[in-house]
Amino acid sequence: IQKDATAICPGVEVNIDHHTGITFITKKEVLSVIKFANGRKAEGSVVSEMSLQTMENALLKLPHVATAQVYFDIQHRLHATITQRRPIMRILNNDGVGYYVGINNERIPLKSTFTAHVPVVTGFVLKNQDPKRDSSLQNALFLLVNVLQKDPYLNALIHQIDVLENDEVVLIPNGLKHSIQFGKADERIEAKLENIKAIHLHGLPHV
Repeated sequence: IQKDATAICPGVEVNIDHHTGITFITKKEVLSVIKFANGRKAEGSVVSEMSLQTMENALLKLPHVATAQVYFDIQHRLHATITQRRPIMRILNNDGVGYYVGINNERIPLKSTFTAHVPVVTGFVLKNQDPKRDSSLQNALFLLVNVLQKDPYLNALIHQIDVLENDEVVLIPNGLKHSIQFGKADERIEAKLENIKAIHLHGLPHV
């Protein structure tokens, strides 16, 4: 017990889920947050004087972090394991406002050092006059993109969604010179997408 009370942290091991292809957060940023939360570099600090909870809370305040776990191993080395937020679509509103929407329908700030390969939603996503309408529309877009992602063909086909002023949406296929007047993203989303898939697989090749 006395030995543990005076043990010195020999270093920090940072593990981030970069295998997902998402690189919002870097090891350098994590080390910087840990240093700030600890008041000094973790390496060389007395283990008993370091607060794991304080460091975890500081990492969780980063807008791109979903979960953070900080702990010491038996050699008193500090470990920080980070799971990043996962975007499913990118919003580029008419007024210049941009952000990602994550898998839990949460907003995630853009980051200049990383661009996620997800469908881009443009147009009148936010009108900033009717919060209820804006929230309802985002929920509908979230549902639409989720249905797209479940189908490999449709997910590869649609790379942009444009929202019109009347709340209807236009789907823009990847690499094709036409757009799809989808209408409103309502309870008929799945049926509409099945029709679109059938047309592109079995109709257009014969026309």
